[in-house]
Amino acid sequence: MTHHDKPHFQPSEEVHIRPTRSSSGTTAQWGGPDHWITEGFELRDLISMLYGFATTRIEFLVVDPDTRYDIALVLPHEEDEAMLLVRIRKALERELHLAISKVTTSRAVCVVEAPNGPGSELVPAGTVGSVFQSTHTLSTLPGRAIPSKEEIQEILNRREIGAFVDAFSMASGTISDLCSILESSLGMPVIDESRLQGYFEAHFMRHKMTKGQIFDQFREAFGLVITAGVRDVESLRVQGS
Repeated sequence: MTHHDKPHFQPSEEVHIRPTRSSSGTTAQWGGPDHWITEGFELRDLISMLYGFATTRIEFLVVDPDTRYDIALVLPHEEDEAMLLVRIRKALERELHLAISKVTTSRAVCVVEAPNGPGSELVPAGTVGSVFQSTHTLSTLPGRAIPSKEEIQEILNRREIGAFVDAFSMASGTISDLCSILESSLGMPVIDESRLQGYFEAHFMRHKMTKGQIFDQFREAFGLVITAGVRDVESLRVQGS
């Protein structure tokens, strides 16, 4: 089955959920007005997609967020995406015996402020919209095309403790968009208290900087001061029902 093909079963209102058959760790997602398919995603990423919460703002109690599933819904009629997602959310909670609720709790966060306004490299953008890219790069080892298993694991370990994306380019985005890049990189909520309005252009290359040096660069280039703090954060709580 190629991506964008529908599974070969009779269209119905049943949502098919099963442990993934993918053994390679690959993932895929596609859909249309009458179908929604995912393959190989971990539960945390599925819930993030379906409920619209960043993975950093989803709390799992007892439930294993690393379990990977395939989900397929092929309807006999077309339906708008919002209704498709409602169907899949209800089926996920029912089939996996999950209780999912919104909660607001005090959490450790990173706070982004701009006490002196935007820096020289945070340039106002002339177009409305939000377009940005962020990349993690494994091939940072000179002289070899493919890192060893040990080197890959070291990079993954760095990310787990808060390593940063190697590069991003934001053509016309808000400070909230920039905070989203920070949040996914640091693995913890990032709160925008900059009070900077409008759309901006910003570009960043890591160049083997430490987290502290990255924060210094954000302050000097973008005028954004990043500090640790505690704030009330709305999150999604996932537990067994």
